[in-house]
Amino acid sequence: MRPLRIIEPDTRFGHLTVIKLISKDPIHGPCYEVLCDCGGSAMKQGWHLNPKAKYCSSHCPLMLGKRFSDLVGQKFNRWTVIAQDRARKGRGRYWLCRCECGNESSIAATSLMCDKSKACLYCRSRKYFTEEATKEGVRVKKRRYLDKNPAKAKSHHIKYALKLGYATPLWLKADHWHEMDRFYRKARSLTAKTKVVHHVDHIVPLQGKTVCGLHVPWNLQVLTRSENCRKSNKFSQAA
Repeated sequence: MRPLRIIEPDTRFGHLTVIKLISKDPIHGPCYEVLCDCGGSAMKQGWHLNPKAKYCSSHCPLMLGKRFSDLVGQKFNRWTVIAQDRARKGRGRYWLCRCECGNESSIAATSLMCDKSKACLYCRSRKYFTEEATKEGVRVKKRRYLDKNPAKAKSHHIKYALKLGYATPLWLKADHWHEMDRFYRKARSLTAKTKVVHHVDHIVPLQGKTVCGLHVPWNLQVLTRSENCRKSNKFSQAA
């Protein structure tokens, strides 16, 4: 059995000073009474007292003052910090914040710093994120996921190539291939000129819910990326 490590009184660990030994537990180790520079006292196990130990607790004023010294005037999502809410008692610091809609509320500092609270209840119920912004966020997340997982991106390209092969009829002639190639060249030239990504879209989707089209020249059109994503695999008879 390993011998117990005994820490002498007046030993410093960060902001902690060992006062006295309270008990010797052969299982959990010795327990000490420590005094913090903030004025508070606490009981710490011997294995807690190491060079990394600096504060008496996770809510020590010295640690909170270091992490959240002054947030007045800072903006977190839709919240703007007005002042510190000293009247509210609780674990940690609270700040009086004003939402962009004008509502005010007392928010914990950890909720602001960790993006746990982004807006007031009224704005969250009204879904201040527009549908288009939400869709764009989903597209960005999808692109990031494919960038981090190249194998998934490769499998998507293989599936699309197979889908395109199944939808291409065998009776196409060379003129048809040249005409389809012009659509892809037009999309690349428009992307280079306007700096807006253009796609070659199938008017009748290859895998629609009610109808499936073919990969033929008269079923192609050039659209911007946003228009193509908005259209998805839907088909309108009016179009």
